[in-house]
Amino acid sequence: MSTTKTNAFKAYWRRWLWSDMATRIITVNCIAWLVIAIGLMALPDPNWWVGLFAVPSSIFMLPQRIWTLGTYMISQYDFLHLLVNMIWMLLFGRIMVQAAGGKHVLGGYVCGGLAGGVAFIIMNLLWSGNGMPLIGASCAVLAVTGICLMLVPDWRVNLLLFGLVKVKWIVLAAVLLFVLVPGRGWFDLMWVYETIPHAAGFAAGIVYGLWLRRGGDEWVNVPKSRPAAARAPRSVAPGPRAAAPRARRVETQAELENQLDDLLDKVNCSGYSSLSPTERQRLFELSQKIKR
Repeated sequence: MSTTKTNAFKAYWRRWLWSDMATRIITVNCIAWLVIAIGLMALPDPNWWVGLFAVPSSIFMLPQRIWTLGTYMISQYDFLHLLVNMIWMLLFGRIMVQAAGGKHVLGGYVCGGLAGGVAFIIMNLLWSGNGMPLIGASCAVLAVTGICLMLVPDWRVNLLLFGLVKVKWIVLAAVLLFVLVPGRGWFDLMWVYETIPHAAGFAAGIVYGLWLRRGGDEWVNVPKSRPAAARAPRSVAPGPRAAAPRARRVETQAELENQLDDLLDKVNCSGYSSLSPTERQRLFELSQKIKR
């Protein structure tokens, strides 16, 4: 019984929480948020605990916590902050997986996070700082949106309340939300400290997207429109002399899941456009079978 539960958990993990680079980044962010939340409840000094993950506002503390340039971009201590960032990451990360493959989702995410962290450090060199550390995935997520803007501005996304909307208009909404709309007041010091790292992350995504668009990776071949998950095959009525189909061996659930995992791995590595028509058809058939 325990072996069956373990296999079921592994299948669930791989299909829903670790299926492509976008979901992997989301899963890591959620785990980090859970770790931070537990520490905030259990430890007597919350500032010390959050400081282990956030880029410090004091430039003199940075050499002692240099790892925070990596940890801050996967850490949120507020659930609403996590929720908003991960919704945007799910939307644009999946687009990036289809357009350029999983490795560029991770590459763009890290570049945007590093750009936001460096911008924050430079601000603390120029000004005395406001005492607030830098934490959150916003800079990295904005980089992914910037890449999508450069690569696939005219792809259409089906939004729940708005129908089909082009990527460029969704990116505009993201920029207004994360970069231009102030958190406290226009040109308040807090607004400056929030806006400049966000703008740096978005700019890093623009540069990364331009690099890809100009042939930075010869394996990336972006389709002109967003590919559907797969299209259903056309049903063809058999002719009067059609031969009876031969009996086929019924594939087991494990075999179907392994085939689906192999195809998802290929999409994650090289993008949906790397699949052949036969592989796209098979991906559709497997997804339909396993759904049932």
